[in-house]
Amino acid sequence: MLRRRRKLATYPAGSSREMGDFDVQAMHSFLWARQAAIILESDPRAIPPAALDHAIDLSRQALAAAPADHPTREYMLSNLAAALGIRYERTSRLADLDDAIDVARQAVAATPAGRAKSLNNLGLSLRTRAERSRRQADLDAAVDFGRQAVDAGSTDDSNWFDYLANLRTALMLRFEWGGKLADLDEAIRAARQAVADTPEEDAPPRRAHRLHKLGDILQARFERIGQSADLDEAIGVFRRATNIPAMDGVDPALFLSKLGNVLQTRFEHTGRPADLDEAISVTRRAVDGCAFDNTSRASYQSSLAGVLDARFQHTGALADLDEAIDLLREAIDDTRAGDPNWTVFRSNLGSALHSRFTRTGQLADLDEAIGVQRQAVEATPVGHPHWAGQRSNLGGALQIRFNRTGELKDLDEAIGLIEQAVNDASAVDPRLCAYLTNLGGAISERFNQTMQLADLEKAVAYTRQAIDITPVGHPVRAKAQWSLATMLWRRFEQAGQDTDADEVIGLSRDVAGDGSASVRHRMLAASLWGRVAATRGRWPVALEGFEAAVALLPTVA
Repeated sequence: MLRRRRKLATYPAGSSREMGDFDVQAMHSFLWARQAAIILESDPRAIPPAALDHAIDLSRQALAAAPADHPTREYMLSNLAAALGIRYERTSRLADLDDAIDVARQAVAATPAGRAKSLNNLGLSLRTRAERSRRQADLDAAVDFGRQAVDAGSTDDSNWFDYLANLRTALMLRFEWGGKLADLDEAIRAARQAVADTPEEDAPPRRAHRLHKLGDILQARFERIGQSADLDEAIGVFRRATNIPAMDGVDPALFLSKLGNVLQTRFEHTGRPADLDEAISVTRRAVDGCAFDNTSRASYQSSLAGVLDARFQHTGALADLDEAIDLLREAIDDTRAGDPNWTVFRSNLGSALHSRFTRTGQLADLDEAIGVQRQAVEATPVGHPHWAGQRSNLGGALQIRFNRTGELKDLDEAIGLIEQAVNDASAVDPRLCAYLTNLGGAISERFNQTMQLADLEKAVAYTRQAIDITPVGHPVRAKAQWSLATMLWRRFEQAGQDTDADEVIGLSRDVAGDGSASVRHRMLAASLWGRVAATRGRWPVALEGFEAAVALLPTVA
């Protein structure tokens, strides 16, 4: 929580003896400041509102009475800034936050070298105001003061890890706003340093928290640029976290679930079945190790369902998918309306039912999938992190039903929903490529029904955009390249432009040789590469494509 990062100042040893050098007014200033500090030394959550107001008033009186060269002036300013920040967190009154920033700036200026604690508090207050106002200048200043706090601090400082944490948080927020990889890289360095500087004898909850943050940020960078080294490191980090013994503040089930999630992601990236099996094993341990009355149990059940669904996609074992659906139904039954996961579990159940429909062809599963996903969409407010994803999922299910029933209204609704997802996603959202690819595919499907060339042009444009924003080597990029190849081949069949056929061959060759792509897409791409080259009379190129397809056959089993 923010309040745990807002550090109070402590008075230097001997400061009370130094009061003899000042007059009675200076002594009063010291005593008022000390009374305020005693109040503020309590857990911020436990300070009664009246006592907090009194501490702020005492701090203001102390500062008004203190000479400019009072030896504890910087401490008074730091404590007043912290108290104003605590009151802002309770009341959301912007005037308190503005005052906290002004006072924190005075605290920084009160010492020529700039104390790390005061720099940290100033950066924290500026980041808080940035979160409220979306003011870029405040966030940039928060990062700058966070860096200065780290530079001014050291591992001997009792607040060292708070300086690193606040810098990391400000950098992550700026990355979310602007998408600059340099901010994400620096946030990872700060998180790594916190883990490296943590002694083994440190309190387990603190060690666990720092590992947790590092693992999450590494996974976020993988989602952005697709480097497998980040996944490998994240897996190692979460493995370490699972070895920390259970106690207050340490939930091994959480880290088992996190480990399962990142193992599943690595499986999707590399196709190694061992990762998927281990993901199921550790996530099942998270569920089994969680008490039935634990509010997190339903989330772990949902995570286990997701990994089981992934293994079904890989092996076709219907028992995995049936268990996933049962787990999600149980999670939904244990979750009240209004819980943030109420919509998530319904969306996940819809995806699992959708998967079972693709295996069994039972339209009842697809209809139920659309029903629960529609509930999730209708219950999710604009601005929610899952708003776009749930619309994309519902759009995908509606498109599948169109493929089964031929009802064009389902396809039109699907396109509208996925367009909303694209328009809502930020430029740095790692899911944007998937949304654009799905939108291009849905519009391309409408072209197949209406033969309106404008639809095909739109589909091509959206899919090109998906490729352009996704780094080379990212698994989602290969899927978009495959989609674009099929669309351009359709356009070649309509218009006969040689440039389209040449691009189809190039795209198909790239996908076939991309180890991050699924084996299915690689084989299909190699086959298309051969067929298109053959139709153009480019027989050596066609032979290369067909040979590539044959070479991939052993990997299917």
